Amino acid sequence: MFGNARLARPGDLTDLLTPPEGQCGSLAFDGVALLLEAAPDGSRLEPFLAPRLTISESLRERHVLVIGNSGGGKTMRIVLPALASDLANPGRSVIALDAKGGVLYPFLSALAGRVRPGTTVRCINMKQPDRGNSVWNPVSRPLTRARAMEVSHSVCLNVNNAAPGIGGSNEAFWLFSSVNLLADILLALADNPDEPLSLARAKSIADLEVYGLAVFADNHPHSKEFAKRYPAITRVLERSSHQTQQCVVADLAMRLELFGDEGVMRATCEPDDLDLPGLVSAGGVLVIDTPEAYCPVKS
Repeated sequence: MFGNARLARPGDLTDLLTPPEGQCGSLAFDGVALLLEAAPDGSRLEPFLAPRLTISESLRERHVLVIGNSGGGKTMRIVLPALASDLANPGRSVIALDAKGGVLYPFLSALAGRVRPGTTVRCINMKQPDRGNSVWNPVSRPLTRARAMEVSHSVCLNVNNAAPGIGGSNEAFWLFSSVNLLADILLALADNPDEPLSLARAKSIADLEVYGLAVFADNHPHSKEFAKRYPAITRVLERSSHQTQQCVVADLAMRLELFGDEGVMRATCEPDDLDLPGLVSAGGVLVIDTPEAYCPVKS
């Protein structure tokens, strides 16, 4: 209960059994059977049938974990009512992760038509963009160095979080060498109006041999001040025979491997039409369609 590694006791249920007055966003369940600690030391448990259990908005914002077997009704009995409650509040932004795929978008679209007329429910799918109605490109012009560093750090670090067993690539030197190199590549692309700006294009630059990278630098609009504007790329060019710089380029190419996927390229290469900051601040609705089938099965 609240991080104390115990089940709830009768005294903990006072707020849950008393519906909050005038509070939007609460979630109510009828006929809930609870298992409570009947002894202070937790040695004895007893069931408790609550005619109505109400989870207030403030409690929901502390996170609610729902555990159950597949097919046990978590989505129908908990997730969908929670989303409906959120959607009923016109000022609340709703971002839903659809792990089943194809379930939440039609549900929220139909419900938004009733409780939020005129609201467009956005949906993105990074592997099969045709399943969504939006494209998300995290980099767009004009691009500042701060934004380029932010995107680069997120991309490079997420590879480690998703695949922690990839060896020593999480060491600070390799991580931030890749971050700096990717940020420079993104800035170089942004500063050239003839270049498409995307992480997939950045991957293709990172995959170039030294000669191809030198041609890219020579043809750049800022070729005369290239070394000053993009020092990480210049280090690769000037020290191309050094094993360390070769490993930095290889490390970045590995971290960008996902952006070689055709579906991911299509979902992230077009001009961004999602506007995440605007969606969040304006009470928008977004479904991230990520079926569990996309995840590799671990033996």
